[in-house]
Amino acid sequence: MYIEKITFSKKPINGYGWKLEECKLEKINLITGKNASGKTRLLFSIYDLSEIMFDGDKSLKNGFEYHWIIELTDESKKFLYELKFLENKIEKEELKIDGNIYFTRDNEGKGQITYESLKDQKIDFEIESNKLILNTKRDKKQHPAMEKIFSWAKNVYLYKFGSKLGRDSIMSPKMLDLDDNFFNQISKDDDAVVLKYEDGLKKDADSFKKNILNDINSIGYNLTEIGTTTETEFKEIFKNSSLPLPSLLYIKENGVDDKIFQGEISQGMFRVLSLIIQMSYLEYSDSSSPCILIDDIGEGLDYERSTKLIKYVIEKAKLFENHIQLIMTTNDRFVMNIIDLEYWLIIDKENNKINFYSQKNSEKLFSKFKKYGLNNFDFFSGEYYKESK
Repeated sequence: MYIEKITFSKKPINGYGWKLEECKLEKINLITGKNASGKTRLLFSIYDLSEIMFDGDKSLKNGFEYHWIIELTDESKKFLYELKFLENKIEKEELKIDGNIYFTRDNEGKGQITYESLKDQKIDFEIESNKLILNTKRDKKQHPAMEKIFSWAKNVYLYKFGSKLGRDSIMSPKMLDLDDNFFNQISKDDDAVVLKYEDGLKKDADSFKKNILNDINSIGYNLTEIGTTTETEFKEIFKNSSLPLPSLLYIKENGVDDKIFQGEISQGMFRVLSLIIQMSYLEYSDSSSPCILIDDIGEGLDYERSTKLIKYVIEKAKLFENHIQLIMTTNDRFVMNIIDLEYWLIIDKENNKINFYSQKNSEKLFSKFKKYGLNNFDFFSGEYYKESK
């Protein structure tokens, strides 16, 4: 299942906000645009919605109106889910499947839902006004269609490439017997790279480590070893503690015998290593049809490694194109030049409204530009895309 369209608005009560106007997405997307145009907002609007859908108790900031409309599709059905909050209270929640209302409710929690075991009969219900139908009425026997949209929400992952991606994190008590519920909780934490690496080794040590080494070396590094260990300095600090010592990632580079611990690894290299580990972890976990969001892909890397990383991520997604949706953001001109326009989604902010331009909604213009012989960045910097409106 993947996102075909999303509309999102956020505005203060009695004030003006901003709106993402029906953004159409493909299986692989590179979101481009000027600074402060809404690229990161788009990713967070998707991620925040998935978190609310998966965890109905997640709260939003008071004093705002939030409104999502998202269209998801699988091989056979289209799911249109609408959710509106006002002052952190649910104003509307509705799910349509292939145009037919599956459930709906009002701001008092009263509504109707389809019971599939009763030949799609609609039954009245009343739930707490601040609870989502998606969580409260979840029932694999009576409402199996809801499991698909719930599964999508569970498998949305956000990686903030411009952040440290776990470089300062040492939260890995490797000796504890951690259960599956714990790893489900940390699977979306993009700082939990050490935990994910160690859990990946438990699933398939040889293959997991070998693939990560091959992948990071394909980006332009030359590593011979990746592992986790405990620095001796921790032993004195934790000598009176019954807890196991925390773990650190380390690497070894070709021709150098010393271990380089994660705090000593360059920021750019660690971001690449962390992203590769976390994407590889999804392959070895039970994640079903993940939606992968990467903000500021390639940030802080040199041109060669940045382009190799993005090509690597795209190729990885293409290998599993029926199971992965990839949505990345960048405003790096060098990155934009090497990524084919077919993956581009240009985001353009006009006052409080955000518009989108892609090969899908401006096919003639995109095709015409390719014949000019100019580089891709010229298409963006010269605002040729606006000729389509």
